[in-house]
Amino acid sequence: MLYNVAQLLKSPVGATRDYLLDEPFGATEDVPFAGKIRGHVRLTHVNNGIVVFAQLRGPVTLVCSRCLEPFVSDLDLSLEERYIPTVDIYTGIPVHEAEEDEDDEDVYTLNAHHELDLHEAIRQQAVMNIPMQPIHSPDCAGLCPICGVDRNVQPCTCQDTPPIDPRLAALGRLLPAEGRDG
Repeated sequence: MLYNVAQLLKSPVGATRDYLLDEPFGATEDVPFAGKIRGHVRLTHVNNGIVVFAQLRGPVTLVCSRCLEPFVSDLDLSLEERYIPTVDIYTGIPVHEAEEDEDDEDVYTLNAHHELDLHEAIRQQAVMNIPMQPIHSPDCAGLCPICGVDRNVQPCTCQDTPPIDPRLAALGRLLPAEGRDG
């Protein structure tokens, strides 16, 4: 996921390079990738650097929020990030921070060899796109809140209604007998 963009930086503004990405990412602490990331990457030369447009897809290992079983799901990522050089392409002189956009703090930098590394941008985009409550299938029955049995594997013998809090039992007497069931 490392691209040398020295020739692209020497090209006229608007020049593009297209790449197909098919590389393993490796699982990190916050992004559990489970295989290769695949997709299309387009690099475009702009006035002050390179803009990356990418449509990527990769498998991640998640834990179902209902039944707590691990499963693998595909994660779709869409990137649009800007990278600015740290070294001038023609002179080799380091670019001063004053020339960078002070109002845009989400800009990535090219290294001193004019290489663009997509790893951190992909990781950050993946963190934002992992579902907060992943579910392995819409019909997952989950765990019984009383006995803890996985209802996808075996039926539960507990009542589906939790026991009444003894502190609120007096309120149940206010309802007519036929209204107490539900």
